[in-house]
Amino acid sequence: MDPLSALAVAAAVVQFADFAGRLLVKSWDRGKRGNDRAAEVQNVAQQLSDLTTALHDAMDSLPSGGGEMSAQARLQRACSACDSIASEFQELFGLATESRLADGHISPFLACRRLDAREISRLQEKLFDTKQMATETVLLCLWDEAKKAEARDRSFGAQLKDVVDILRRIDEKARDNPVAAPTETNLDADASALISELRSDGKLLGNYGGNSDSSRAAALRMLAQAGKGYKLLDVSDDIHTTLSSRSNDMGGTGVQRLRHEILETVQDESWQPDDSIYEVPDGHGSPTIYFREMAHRSGLKHLHFDGSQARESAVSDTILQTYSWIYDRHPQAPGGTDSVGHLWSSFPEWLEGPSDTTYWITGKPGSGKSTIMKHILQSPALKTHLGRWAGGTPLVVVSYYAWNAGTTLQKSFQGLKMTLLFQVLTQHPALLPYLFPRRLVYVKLVNPIHPFREFEDSEIEEAFNNLLYISSPDKGKVALAVFVDGLDEFSAPPKDVVAMVESITSASGNGVKVCVASRPWVEFDDAYCDAPKLQMELYTRPDMTTYVAERFRKCRAFEDLKRAYPAETARLLSDIAVKANGVFIWLRVVVDSLVESATEGAGIRGLEDIVQSLPSDMGSLYDAIWARIPEHSQKRGALLLWLMEVCSMIDTRLYSVPGWLADEYAFRSYDVTKERLDPVGNSRPFEHIRVSLRRKLASRTRGLLELVRLEEQDGSSFEWVVTYTHRTASEWATLRHQEIIRDKIIQHYADLFDPHLFLFEMFTMQMTSAELCPTTPEGLWSFIIGPALHCAARVSEKSPRTVQTLVVTLRAFDKAAGLFLDYENPESLTHRPSMVAVDAPGQKGDRPPHLSHWSGLSFHDNSAGDYGVDDGRDKTFMNLACQFAILPYIKTEAALNPDSILSQPGTRHSLGILECAIFGHRMYRSGPAGHSVSYFEHDGDLLPIRLELVRFLLESGVEQSDMYVSKRATPGFETFQVGGDFPPDLAGDTVSIKRILMSAIARARAIDSLVSAQTYAEYFTDVAALMDRHSSSSSSGGARRIVRTALKSTSKWFKSSRSAVSTSQWKPGKIERV
Repeated sequence: MDPLSALAVAAAVVQFADFAGRLLVKSWDRGKRGNDRAAEVQNVAQQLSDLTTALHDAMDSLPSGGGEMSAQARLQRACSACDSIASEFQELFGLATESRLADGHISPFLACRRLDAREISRLQEKLFDTKQMATETVLLCLWDEAKKAEARDRSFGAQLKDVVDILRRIDEKARDNPVAAPTETNLDADASALISELRSDGKLLGNYGGNSDSSRAAALRMLAQAGKGYKLLDVSDDIHTTLSSRSNDMGGTGVQRLRHEILETVQDESWQPDDSIYEVPDGHGSPTIYFREMAHRSGLKHLHFDGSQARESAVSDTILQTYSWIYDRHPQAPGGTDSVGHLWSSFPEWLEGPSDTTYWITGKPGSGKSTIMKHILQSPALKTHLGRWAGGTPLVVVSYYAWNAGTTLQKSFQGLKMTLLFQVLTQHPALLPYLFPRRLVYVKLVNPIHPFREFEDSEIEEAFNNLLYISSPDKGKVALAVFVDGLDEFSAPPKDVVAMVESITSASGNGVKVCVASRPWVEFDDAYCDAPKLQMELYTRPDMTTYVAERFRKCRAFEDLKRAYPAETARLLSDIAVKANGVFIWLRVVVDSLVESATEGAGIRGLEDIVQSLPSDMGSLYDAIWARIPEHSQKRGALLLWLMEVCSMIDTRLYSVPGWLADEYAFRSYDVTKERLDPVGNSRPFEHIRVSLRRKLASRTRGLLELVRLEEQDGSSFEWVVTYTHRTASEWATLRHQEIIRDKIIQHYADLFDPHLFLFEMFTMQMTSAELCPTTPEGLWSFIIGPALHCAARVSEKSPRTVQTLVVTLRAFDKAAGLFLDYENPESLTHRPSMVAVDAPGQKGDRPPHLSHWSGLSFHDNSAGDYGVDDGRDKTFMNLACQFAILPYIKTEAALNPDSILSQPGTRHSLGILECAIFGHRMYRSGPAGHSVSYFEHDGDLLPIRLELVRFLLESGVEQSDMYVSKRATPGFETFQVGGDFPPDLAGDTVSIKRILMSAIARARAIDSLVSAQTYAEYFTDVAALMDRHSSSSSSGGARRIVRTALKSTSKWFKSSRSAVSTSQWKPGKIERV
């Protein structure tokens, strides 16, 4: 069907639906009968009659033929739905004989008020569906026409503009001649005039409307008639809203398919943008303002990952000012003499000179490489010198701090590329069309309401190559300076890191200026031995002396010693700087220890003895410092170090609140089911916690751990994390973990301590205090629910006592979360209605009318889309436990209540137990999930447990062969395809789990860069084999089989219940809950 005719019919449908919807709302809100004026009532009745007539005309104009999902069939259904609603109104008017005014007219307002709220909601939803079907059909007709052109996306965009232009022209004619009656002659004249205008302007839609001017005129005549009583640009708004919204369509054949095909078009390798992509539309301000908004809509925030600035933030600012000599144009050795035989390469001259060499900052571990890199980047002199190199080309300075002790993206090439691209677009949004042209074209066409989905690997790679391309000297779009700290911190082999740096310079034709820092490993020395460089430990003694003097100046006890022993204190400062041998981290740790000793009353001789006794290598230094920590503090320090390892395993951090709670509850008895945290620190609890935790870390670890702020944002406590002071501290803790950390804890707990369980208990207690929990939806998941359940999943089954404690704690956590979210409307805790997604009356939504458990909630953050535990479907806590593979808990609850797993097969509105166990929580979580392959980057250590869980459920009689694919396109489902949205023929439908598994296997095998992805491929293959073996099993006797299976594999403390299961009289629920 041609787009112009479809637009004319859709306009009639939208006009009727909007009027009927307003009538329903107005009728519901209308007050007493006396408010219904006769003239208004007569006007409403006439409008309804006219609109119904227009609908009938539209239905008569539709061509015959076409399949069930053809454009004419869809429009026919939309018109019929409106006609049905009109008939309901007329029936109401006929029944409302008592709803008459003084002049005898029946009041439609009073008549409609006979409907209850449920009926009004039903009619509103029907009108919404009808209007969406009509506008979808227009879009599909436009797209079908656009597919005839070589450049589909440009043709489609031009047609959308033509739709707006045609409707605008009709509106203008109606506005210029408002009193003219819509006679046949007037309408025909308007249609003929508009055809001539469109032809003369070369508008694409002027060529549509059939094979003759008469058929075009018929469509335009219908539009002109509608425009006499309705603002047609509202129809254009509805069309664009349908294209951009997340609303569902009919079986994946409507606008969702259209969006998918548009995305496929712009992602095709042969696709090329035209020059219009660089233009700013009229009325959208400057290029910076316009492209900043487009970058936001394009999903720029997905390039910024948690912890991307963590390493930079952790670098101390206390000695930055001492490194000002790096900007000396003519380097001089300490004291003005060339005491070391050679000087470092002039940094200002390198900044201002050609970009054909890489500047290398090297030095011993802890010599201050990251610190001087931070000083370089923060100094105003940097852009002054680089400006001379850049000339008139826009200058962009970007940086990346690799951190081996951090998360995956903090030590990977992908994390580097994402960080650099994010910084480039933040500084210069106008570069968006050069870096992400495909994404920009898609967003301009579709105009999604929420920021676009996360970036695919291929998008990141292409954008980074585009950045290097436009940075080349012959392109000259941008003068790019890249600073990378910690080449030795990457998880990749050093030779690959060197190759990556070389690729940056070579791909840009030596147009990018690159400065790197690393330890002097052989691979780096081979690559940069002839490059301009700085070896830190050779030139930092004066800076160290300055740092020591400044630290001691702030210590009152040392100032007292200085007045009494001026010569001795001066010699002490010099001895410390000499013994540091250029290693700043050694200096920092030693000075911290000396300041503490001086504060505790040590004399000058005692301080000298400490300095002489401390070894100069970092490993031995940490050993010596650890040995000097008192026993009661050492135990707590060992616990904190162990928790750091736990957080590293689950790819998160030890945030301030659980870190503080861990120290408070360490080595004492408590009942997690009864603990309720009292208000902390009056009105500023987080400040109290930060101050207290800093003191605890200083006392427990003496410089191994510190509290740092991740990023400057809104000041919430959850940006403060416990971290190692330096990589050398992390390496020492890993090396000494068994002998001085685990043994110290096990010695107290008699081998019954599980750090994952302990940290999970701390999260559970945190949930009992509203003032200690995040205030944002994303924060609640990111900082408590997610990490807590990750910990619970890794609790060992080796001890019955541990399993019992885990089960009890999970129940307490479940209850605390429900109370915190006010799901049971408690009076004791703060109600947070903004965190619960509820559809407003009359709005279309996927959510079932009632959710049985808090874990089915999704949380809304209007600025960032949806975040939540899942995709909005109902579920139980057992579903959540299966998603996180908490096997001991599942076995226990299954034995006590078999229905907890047998009664959840999986439907449109509820999740199935088996699908949750197979795919895990990352499949279902709504909202941004980070990098597109992150599904395969995490939780690999849980795959053996997850496979065992799937086997347990299948052997227990759980049957589920299909699963419902939510239309709320979740990142997990999108991960299982090579590119684009999840296939539209699957979304919103029931799909075979085996089909999803096959797709998952293919996707995992396609990611060659991740060893963990190949592990996932093996896991999904094993799951498919398990399902094949159990596909013919029957669910009869499933409840008894579940208990037998659970009791056979769970802990000893269930043995006493085994006899109850064996009796023929047994029924589910006979065993009391623990």
